[in-house]
Amino acid sequence: MDQHRLQVTSACSVAWTTHILPPPQANELLVRTIAGAISIGDRLLAFYGHRDVALVEASKAIPVPDGISAKLALLKILSCDAAKGVRKLAPLPTDSVLVTGMGVMGLLTVFYLRYYYQVKRIIVSEPDPVRAALALRLGATALVQPDDPSSDTFTHAFECSARQDAFALLQEALVPHGQLCILSDGNHETLSLTPAFYEKELRIVGSSDGWDYRTHAAWFFETAPHVPQLEQLYEQTVASRDLVECFERLLTDAHPLKVFVTYPLVD
Repeated sequence: MDQHRLQVTSACSVAWTTHILPPPQANELLVRTIAGAISIGDRLLAFYGHRDVALVEASKAIPVPDGISAKLALLKILSCDAAKGVRKLAPLPTDSVLVTGMGVMGLLTVFYLRYYYQVKRIIVSEPDPVRAALALRLGATALVQPDDPSSDTFTHAFECSARQDAFALLQEALVPHGQLCILSDGNHETLSLTPAFYEKELRIVGSSDGWDYRTHAAWFFETAPHVPQLEQLYEQTVASRDLVECFERLLTDAHPLKVFVTYPLVD
């Protein structure tokens, strides 16, 4: 069977390539893609990249229940990544939390704080009014402007912007011995400690990937259908045949939060 795979062929260039897919082994499943997603950045959000078919280990395949849309199912992976960082700090419902950067990771952090830990006071810092408004619909309680920090103080904070000014804001806003988790991937600016880190003896931890994708799926697939705002993270839809042109546009156009990719159904 032929497998069509989207690959980076050179700097700022992608193309579809064709490969021969071997017969599935005893521990493998033949998976045909019906949808995919793009997170803008250096990585693609998928278990096996953008390919029309693939062989995956059965133990790594997570069933999607009936009634769960493809858009929600695809968000489960990044939701688990955000959840891992939140679980490292484990805030109480009565704690005050500040989150910077309302990209996909920041928005899913707000979602997990509200619906899993039931935190009642979630303040977000995001200059884009559309993304800030979506954060409020997902459970944030108020906004703080990055250049006009609030006089409030917070027990927990999450850095999701990959920007030094936001990282500095979090350190200034935390209470002594407060906790800060870095969820951004650091591919924009170098994040540096400020004097507040030492003066307040803050605790800063990093987080990468998910904590347990299969276990998280059980909670996510039960909760996500009750939060229709999650599907609003997809700001564009593109057919797989147009992926190469899509990536070319993303080099110059404004970046959407996420791009939903549709693949043709095969009987």
